[in-house]
Amino acid sequence: EVIVPGHGPLCDKLEITSQLNYLEKTWKIIKGHIEKGHSLATIRKDHALPQAAGKNCERNLEWIYKRLSKRMG
Repeated sequence: EVIVPGHGPLCDKLEITSQLNYLEKTWKIIKGHIEKGHSLATIRKDHALPQAAGKNCERNLEWIYKRLSKRMG
């Protein structure tokens, strides 16, 4: 079975699952940092953050940080 994402290459369910796991783990780690009052600069240094998604890693980190910071006020 082939999945045609909104952007990016064709993939299968395994790739979608991998991407979802990456985003969920990143979200959870960043949320924990925000709860502790850490800055984005501090979060960037956390080696526990998954390093998947290559060039998108930094963009994803910033996007998640901004959204969670806004939600958590």
